[in-house]
Amino acid sequence: MSNFRNGFFTIFSPSIGKVAIVKDNNASHHTKEQTWRNETMKKRNAFALMLTGAVALNILGASGVFAAEFDTANPYAHKQVEASEHTTQAQPIQLASTHTQVKWQNQLNEHSQTATIGHVVAAPAKAATVLPLDKIKTIALQQHKGFVKSAARQIENGADITAVQIVGEDGKLYVVKIDSRSGKINKQEQSHQLSYLPLEQIKHVALQKHKGFVKTSDFQRENGVEIYVIQVVGEDGNVYTEKIDPRTGKITKSEAVQKVGYQPIEKIKMIALKQHKGYVQSSEFRHENGIDLYNIRIHGEDGIDHEVKLDAKTGAVCK
Repeated sequence: MSNFRNGFFTIFSPSIGKVAIVKDNNASHHTKEQTWRNETMKKRNAFALMLTGAVALNILGASGVFAAEFDTANPYAHKQVEASEHTTQAQPIQLASTHTQVKWQNQLNEHSQTATIGHVVAAPAKAATVLPLDKIKTIALQQHKGFVKSAARQIENGADITAVQIVGEDGKLYVVKIDSRSGKINKQEQSHQLSYLPLEQIKHVALQKHKGFVKTSDFQRENGVEIYVIQVVGEDGNVYTEKIDPRTGKITKSEAVQKVGYQPIEKIKMIALKQHKGYVQSSEFRHENGIDLYNIRIHGEDGIDHEVKLDAKTGAVCK
């Protein structure tokens, strides 16, 4: 809503409840400039309507300023108006100086918004965040089972990617390039210059040293040297760690025995055979639902194959 009276022009926004009064130093010429005044009135009314919208709420509410540009070619144009959001009483405001215009522009830039008559520019959307590295590694391992050798974020052809090197269970080296933000596969490559022994062959080396079951296997770099680290649960219930060269298959180090309290495998088999009479077909060590257990397969005297799961530490039957 707007009104012109006694040389002052008033702009009032009902939704915001603010009043700005601009002194017109050329009031005596209004009767001679009727046509121009009508056109200017339309522009001012349009500005008043704009102030009732969301842009006025954001700009006035956040910074206490608004900017209006009517007609810079006309000497009677009121180029910009400044109003404080704490104004409780209307006061005449002189036309804005160049210094004030710069101040408004800086404040508007801080809020990433621009307001002009009939035009609104919204704040730019935020860029997608970079995915956690662990998630990117998981995506890569879904393409090739094995171990992550390295992961590095880089810009390639303008794209933000993470290149993950994987030592596959087959001993081959793969490079999976993944978009760092979307997680989409950008490119996959295989290195023909570098290869390692297959994981199954490495496990066999460890089990030749200690009869039992492979508990865990990992690929690591220690003191600049690449190695496989294989943990074996021995038939005696103790845990052994063997470090093996991934290219030659030679054991480079055997670590101290860990007595973690696992039951010997022979005792576990006896408990299983009490559940079903017969003979043991196979046995393996597993980690399921947070529990280390033995899985024993028995061919029963009834001609039926049975599977018994027992807690590796207590020997209790798991149901």
